[in-house]
Amino acid sequence: MHQDQQESAFATDATLEVSIRTATSNDIEDVLALVRVCIDYLRSRGIEQWDEVYPDHNTIERDVRTSTTFLASNARETVGAIVLNDHQDPEYAEVPWQFMTGCVAVIHRLMIRPTMEGKGLGAHAHALRGGTHLDERLSQHRLHGEPQSAPTV
Repeated sequence: MHQDQQESAFATDATLEVSIRTATSNDIEDVLALVRVCIDYLRSRGIEQWDEVYPDHNTIERDVRTSTTFLASNARETVGAIVLNDHQDPEYAEVPWQFMTGCVAVIHRLMIRPTMEGKGLGAHAHALRGGTHLDERLSQHRLHGEPQSAPTV
């Protein structure tokens, strides 16, 4: 593991050990494969949030290059990925958030392998905050997503 990578571990249930680390350029193809799996799964549930255009290779590569992509893995495979940064898209500025001041960590592109759905991985997204550049300034998390995707998280 590289010195600049963060890694932590947590158990999402009694039998599943998952580690979390910052993605590297070596992980881009794995993340893109997870994107494709998630697109197929969302479509099977009638959710058209993502497609062949977004998220694309350039988006994933930029997320990894800026060290804002975190991977959740078990002993066999990558089971989830998340982008956590302080960029809030302009269309969300009008949302009446409960907390309007302070540094905000925005969760983008939260992906959970469909076979891992319901095992608590999405609920552990806050565990990624520790050790990031946002940690000292953070006052809240905001999830950037579509309402119809909520059951899949």
